[in-house]
Parts: sequence; structure tokens; C-alpha cells
Amino acid sequence: MPTPQQRLLENPLSILDLKRPAPLTHLPGRLLNKGRLATLLASGMLCAASAYAATTPDGEPLDVYLDLPLSQLLDVKISLAARRPQSVQEAANAVFVISEEDIRRSAATNIPELLRMVPGLHVARISTSSWAVTARGFNGAFSNKLLVLMDGRTVYTPAFSGVYWDVQDTLLEDIDRIEVIRGPGATLWGANAVNGVINIITKSALDTLGGIATLNVGDEQRVNTGIRYGWALDDGAVRAYAKAFRLDAQQARATGASANDDWDALRGGFRLDRQTPGGDQWTVQGDLYDSRPNQVQAVPGLPLVPEEIRNTGWNLTGRWSRPLGDGSSVRVQAYLDQTERVENSLGQKHQTLDLDFQHQTSPLIDHNLVWGLAYRAVQDDFDNSAFVGTVPSRRTTRLYSAFVQDDITVLRDRLRVVAGAKIEHNGYTGNEIQPNLRLAWTPSDRTTVWTGVSRAIRSPSRMERSGYIISAVTPGPVPVPVYAFGDSAFDSEELIAYEAGYRRRIGHVANLDLAVFRHRYKRLAGNDFTGYPQHVRFISEMHARSHGVEIALDWRPSSRWETRLAYSAQSISAERTGSADTTMLPDDVSRDAAEHSTPYQQLSLRSHLDLDGGWRLDAWLRHVGEVRANRAFAIDVPSYTSLDLRLAWQVDSRLELSLVGKNLLDPQHPEFVQEALVAPAEIERSLFARVRLAF
Repeated sequence: MPTPQQRLLENPLSILDLKRPAPLTHLPGRLLNKGRLATLLASGMLCAASAYAATTPDGEPLDVYLDLPLSQLLDVKISLAARRPQSVQEAANAVFVISEEDIRRSAATNIPELLRMVPGLHVARISTSSWAVTARGFNGAFSNKLLVLMDGRTVYTPAFSGVYWDVQDTLLEDIDRIEVIRGPGATLWGANAVNGVINIITKSALDTLGGIATLNVGDEQRVNTGIRYGWALDDGAVRAYAKAFRLDAQQARATGASANDDWDALRGGFRLDRQTPGGDQWTVQGDLYDSRPNQVQAVPGLPLVPEEIRNTGWNLTGRWSRPLGDGSSVRVQAYLDQTERVENSLGQKHQTLDLDFQHQTSPLIDHNLVWGLAYRAVQDDFDNSAFVGTVPSRRTTRLYSAFVQDDITVLRDRLRVVAGAKIEHNGYTGNEIQPNLRLAWTPSDRTTVWTGVSRAIRSPSRMERSGYIISAVTPGPVPVPVYAFGDSAFDSEELIAYEAGYRRRIGHVANLDLAVFRHRYKRLAGNDFTGYPQHVRFISEMHARSHGVEIALDWRPSSRWETRLAYSAQSISAERTGSADTTMLPDDVSRDAAEHSTPYQQLSLRSHLDLDGGWRLDAWLRHVGEVRANRAFAIDVPSYTSLDLRLAWQVDSRLELSLVGKNLLDPQHPEFVQEALVAPAEIERSLFARVRLAF
């Protein structure tokens, strides 16, 4: 009789009733229609790996290696779930860690591509320089329910509460890990940490002494190069880096010609880390960048207009922490961040000052309490046009917050209760409270079962409160622009989330991590007619419900072969509420975007195989379900399956050469269509060679 774990792996969706899960038996449909190319590549690679891993080089059976330990992923220390170091096994959240080794052995060349590894995250490339990234639904170029941090620095733009991914970059070799929470993290991290939190953590300068240089050359990666060098100091270390690239344009969806979205970028930065004999740790780091992506501006009813975007900016962060001798610690962080983005239709500048204080202590036995205070001021300046802008064009918004969270051990080493809340005061909706209650039960050292309920909110953005944007132009003898206007009554979006999870270390060769969730949203963003010919306003009068499952399974059948499976499925239903006028909206764009902007199912399978002579073969097979059309362009994005292959040769301890192929199963395919103002593109197959030299 199969064990419960075996039954779970055979039918993971048996624990949850999803509305419309596309059966996985249809997953290879497009694959098989490609003349068996995918079948030969994927199954041939896996079979070869199986044959290789079944015996040792001396012909010994696989069982010899079954007791070798898997990379201890569940013991990796993370800080995102509790604002203090804890293992993945301890966390009472749906957490995932992208490690340094994951980064090195992937075909990814930027941060959004790395995030495709995470179950429950939908990462879709819109064009050469733009991505739609979200957790647990509601995706878009202006996705606004995912909080992204880089070394604790918030990188979302207050203009729309989302992320400009074309300016979030660093040298990938300097990333220590990427921690991801799927689900709310608002108690610790505040507004906009609704469906997830991402923290991109770079290495200490103490760990990056010496130099490293990389160079990618290929058809789409015209050139992508970076260099970093680190120096030791008497009580610490410092490093500096520079990175530059030029990427080719993708293919236009409508015509098959060039999408005119090529991209040039240059950035650099530094990091200084010091540690005193008394345990004080100091960090100062900063970045400077100039990014020049091209795109084609598209407003329904008007001709397409090519344009070059100019993104420039800098940031400077300082951190200090000290252990207090009784198991407690204190940490202070401050950062300045200045960004400027210039497009044909809008120019915008943002200056951000952020101060954060945190204290961790154990006031009572079996209590681990962390609390903190924060202040943020954002000054914006918009260069308005007839297409898009804000009123007034300048404004300073301030955010005050305080949080507390207590981790209480009820039964020694077996049952923990985590409870906390964050209180924020913003200039739009006043005071907001975001509480959190979680339980974690560890019946053995190998197993953790957790559950939680929490509330999170997304604060209104400048555009939703006081902005305007042309969504279309009605043709005729006298063309009439159709505007969408902000509304001063726009309220905070709210989420009540119910979650549960199960983690299991299966022997020494596998780790299983499973999470299920049910989310209830109130006051989601939508559109309503103003009464003036076809103009609309932003409103917060839509409700939604979602539920889903996320699975990560790591399996190492031998010391030389490791596989990583990630699977997620979810369903969203939305409805309009309140006083919104729906009589003039025969096709409800807001509801359609909420329900169909993310796929029902996603599957990712990575394989890492070590061969003789320093050779490595890495493969990444992904299947992404259908995404419903953006109504402005009336184009569906069909499901697709992609394959990335990387063949690397470690010549010696300093030099690695590799050949990478991405999106090998199609000449090109679409992944997403932006909500407004940008013509859709198709992502092309690409090949490039890579050199990595340490010195």
C-alpha cells in the first residue's frame, strides 16, 4: 500500500478542489507538436542522467550513494519570515530560497528570470526590458501586491506601488541568496506585502575578496559583461563592481518585424563591511545606474510611436547592528534612493528617505520578541503630458509605522505560536493595522506542519488617487481621448489570508515543501464610468477570492545528480460591488484582469548533473498555462513550454566556460501583454557563450 507521501506525490491536487485545473496530461501537447524535438531533448537528457546516476564510475549500484546528504535546504538560515535568523524548517510561512548555487547553475542573466524557480510566482517577460512579476495572482506590468527588497531597501515606485524591473539589477555573482515569502508579510514588512515578499541579499564584502569577471556574447545577448574586485581592510573589507550590457530587440507580436525594444544599460556600485571586536557590524553600500531601454508606445486609436526611455538613479544604504550580550540585538538602517524616469508621455522623479529601527529580545523564557519603528518620506515630481500625469505634479508623502511580533514556544521543540501586528499611518487612508497569527508544529526533526491567518493591505498609489492616463482614443472626424482618472476616495485594498503548509525531509535524498492557501480580497482596484463621454475613474469596489496549492520537491538520486521540481495551481474569482456602473462595460476589464492575468498552472523542472572532467549539464524545463487577453490589444497568450540548457566546463578553480541555449522549443512565443501604452512583443530563442574568470 502506498504511503501518504507517495499518494500525495502521485496526485498533489487531491488535497484541494481547484476550479479549472488544466490536466497535466495536456502539458506536452504543444511539445509533441514540435516534431518530437522537446521529447528528444528533455526525456533524452533525463534518461541519460538516470543511466549515468544509476551506477558509480566503477559500476557500483546507486544504493551506495543513497545515504549521501542532500544539500541541507531546510537548514538554510533566512531572515525574511521573522526579521531574525531562522532555518527554513522553522518558518511558519510559505518560504523559498534561491541559493548561490542555483543562481550559478541557471541560464538566467537577470533577477526576474531567477524568480521563475519559485512555485507560486508568475514571471512573464513582456519585452526585452520589462517583466510582469507577481505571487498568487493579479499579474501585470504594474503588479502592485508584491513587495520587493534589495538588502532590505524597498524598491517599489510610489507612482503605482509596483516595481520597474528594468532598474533592479546587480552583478549576479554577488548575490548570496534570494529569500521569498508567498503570501502576506505585512506584519513585519508593511503595506504592499500582500501576496508576497522578496528580499535579494548580496554577499558581505568579507566574502568577495579578489576579483571576478564575466562576459556573455550571443545573438540576443549582444554583450553582457561585469567585473568586481574586493579588498581586505584591517577590520573588514570593501568591494566595487561595474556591469554593462547591450541586448537585441525581440519580435513584434503584430507584424513579426523587430519590436524596437533593444536595451543598453550601465551600472556600478560598492559595498563596505566592518566588524569591531565588540561585535558591532557596519555596512555601507550604494549603486549608480543609467539604463536606456527602447519600446513602442501604443495607444489604441493612435499610430505606434517608438521611444527611448531613460532611467537614471542612485541609492546609498547604511546599516549598524550590535549584539547586546543577553541573546538580544539591535539594528538600525537608513537609506536614500533617487530615481528619474523619462518617457515620451511622462517624466517622473522620486527621492526616498527611509529610517528603520529594530530590537530583538527575549523578555521571558520561551519568548523571542522582535519590535521596531520606521519612517519613510517620498518626494515625487511628475513632468505631466496630455497622455499621463498627476495633480498636483509634486507631492511629499510620509509613512510612519511600528510593529511587534512574538515567537512563543509552547511545547519545547514541538509547538510554537507566532503572533504580531504592524500599525502604519499613511497620508491617504490614515491608520492601518495588519495582524498575523501562526502556528508551527514539529512532530520530529524532519517534519514541520504550519498554519496561519493574517491581514494585509495595499496603500493607494499616486496614480489611483490623483492621476490621469489616456487608455484609448475614439476614432472619428474629431478623435476623442478616453481618460482614466484617479479618485480621492480610492481606499486601501485588503486581504485576509488563510494558509497551511507541510515540510518533510525524506531520508537523505529528498525534501518536500507543500503550501495551500485561500485568500479573500476586498476593495480591489477597478474602473467606473464618470458620465462624461467614455471617461472612467479608478475605484476600489471589487472583491475576489482565490485558492491554490504550491509544491517544491528536491530529489538527489546520487552525489552527481540533483533535480528540483516546482508546481503551482490556483483559481481566482472576482465580482464588482458597491455603486460602480457596469451597464456601460459589456466586457468587464477589471474583473477579467483579476481572474485571468495569471495562469491556472505552472510547472518547473530543473536538473543539475555533474559529469567527469569538470563538465556540468544543467537543464530547465518550464510549462506555463494560458493567460487571458489584454482587452486593449485583444490578444490571448497561449500556454507554452520552454527549455533552457547550459553546458559548462570548469577548466580549473578560476575559469569556467559555458554555452547556454534559452527558449529552445520555439523560435519565439509571447509571455504577456502589458496593460497599457506598450505594443506586445514575442520572446525569441537565444544562444550565448559565457566566460567566468576569478582572479
